[in-house]
Amino acid sequence: MAGTARHPNIADPRVGGKRVSTRPPVAYSVAERLTPTRARGRMRAPHEADPVKLEGERPMATRTTPPRPRDTRRPLPVERTGLSPVVLGSLVAVLVAVVAVASAWGGYAAGKPDGPKQGSVEAIAAELGAEQKERAAAQATELLTTVKAAQQEYLPLLRDVATVLPVGGGAAGSAADAARLRGWQSTTSRLAGRFAAEPSGTTDYNVAYAAFSSASLQFDLALRTYAEAVGTSGTPRERLLGLATQQRDSAAKLWSAGAQQLDDVTIDAGLGHQHFFLPASGSEADIPQEMREHGDDGDGR
Repeated sequence: MAGTARHPNIADPRVGGKRVSTRPPVAYSVAERLTPTRARGRMRAPHEADPVKLEGERPMATRTTPPRPRDTRRPLPVERTGLSPVVLGSLVAVLVAVVAVASAWGGYAAGKPDGPKQGSVEAIAAELGAEQKERAAAQATELLTTVKAAQQEYLPLLRDVATVLPVGGGAAGSAADAARLRGWQSTTSRLAGRFAAEPSGTTDYNVAYAAFSSASLQFDLALRTYAEAVGTSGTPRERLLGLATQQRDSAAKLWSAGAQQLDDVTIDAGLGHQHFFLPASGSEADIPQEMREHGDDGDGR
């Protein structure tokens, strides 16, 4: 019937009874022909037939150039900057720990007492240490006072003795009379009694005290030997005079050793350098200059 529209898939008798599609032909390239229908953007239903070629359609030219090869290279790794999460987490943990320790120490220091708990071993040790230090200072002061006073008496005595017992082997003068000799012996005996007590203190104190005690006894012994020499003559007299001289010189050396040790004792006690040396001649000119200076500020220099 004229003017009646026909279904596109119904045969038209005007073209010889052949079924001809009225839709315009679709031109596909070779690549598209080789690509499934789904990849070309449209999925063909199962009941749809293949597109019908129109008569007179010219086939498309076949591509002669090879397809471009696919780029199979892997992309370069992206360089990361900054800290990794693991390192950053570790730093945060360390920072938190430091803050916690600082806070704990601050609380401990705020509540910590100024000294050890009363009755504890530390408190008892600190108390004993303070008592020993106080006792050592008192002993050093007492010994220093005794030595200083004794030196002031020994110096003129030794100058007098040097006239009858020359230092260094010089010629001896006239013998001392009995009254003079008794005065010397009285002085040396009295001074020796000042160092007769048994020392009981620090090691340095005991060594210094023992040196002064031995020196004072040796001074007294030297005068006793000299008194015996005065009562004799000839060879025994010369022998006793030589012995008395040796005893006097040894006493002076012992005193100097005690003075050096006393210097350490007074420094430890906070009394500073104290030099009270005693030469055998009794002359302060024979004492080295650095050994004469004493009574400094107590800083031990």
